[in-house]
Amino acid sequence: MAIDNLYDAGIAAGWKVLDAATFTTTRTLDADVVIVGSGAGGGISAEALSRAGLRVVLLEEGALRTSDNFRDMDENRAYRELYQ
Repeated sequence: MAIDNLYDAGIAAGWKVLDAATFTTTRTLDADVVIVGSGAGGGISAEALSRAGLRVVLLEEGALRTSDNFRDMDENRAYRELYQ
């Protein structure tokens, strides 16, 4: 059974994904709320706040990874790439 990639849908709907590792100059972002960490309640909080009309920035230490990145089901690699 295929699992919908919610990230692709979100990006198509207007989410902006920036990889700070590629920045060559300082960036300033304008937001109403900044959430540090997308795990646990971070993603849910971001959704609720954005639906309420707030501009939300999620800061995450690692790169954006989705289920598409782990089709090989290699749990050891997934843990290294997803968790600190």
